[in-house]
Order: sequence, then C-alpha cells, then structure tokens
Amino acid sequence: VFVVKRDIYMFGVFASAAIRPPDNPAAVNEYGCAMWEFSLAGHFDTPTLMDDIDPEFGRLEVAGGQNAPMLRVDGLTFGVDGQDVSSCNHSCGRIVGYDMPDGYRGKADGDNNA
Repeated sequence: VFVVKRDIYMFGVFASAAIRPPDNPAAVNEYGCAMWEFSLAGHFDTPTLMDDIDPEFGRLEVAGGQNAPMLRVDGLTFGVDGQDVSSCNHSCGRIVGYDMPDGYRGKADGDNNA
C-alpha cells in the first residue's frame, strides 16, 4: 500500500504483488498485478475506491540497484525521469463522469469529467 498526502487530499494505491527488483541490477523489472486506487480524504466525504485495476492492466516497475531509485505503481510514480525518489507524481489521466464514484466533490469539467 502506498499513500500520498498533499494539503487536504490523501490518495492511495494497493498492489497485490510484492516489490521485486530485477535480477540484473542495471535493468528495470516490470510486471502485472491487481491494483486498487482510492481516495482517503479530500475528494469524497468518506474513503472511496476510485478504480479496481485488473492484473492484465495494472503494472509495477522497479529499478535495479545500478539505476537511480525508481518505483512506478500504475499511475503513482516515485523517482521517475531522474527525479529524486522522494518526489512523487500521480498521473491517472482523467476519470470520465460515468465512471466517477458517487459523492465526488473535486474539480470537474462541463461534462463531469475529473
């Protein structure tokens, strides 16, 4: 489980697989697993499951020891693109209105896409 907090917002990702560094320390290990993305605070009144990702589509990427530290858990990234591993980014694209869980209080466009 990875949890990130910024201001009043708290977001998390659960990955069903363990973090497995590659056998080759100069490589990156990429593999699939089931994932859940959830909002813990800020966008909903209560913790809410945002997405339940099938193992065919959920991806983990782990850098080997000779690379800069890097971990990507679906759209949640730590230390990617040469950034310090303490930097964290989340890019899940937008969530279309018909997939939006009930009770969303965050920003949305005119078509209710977040």
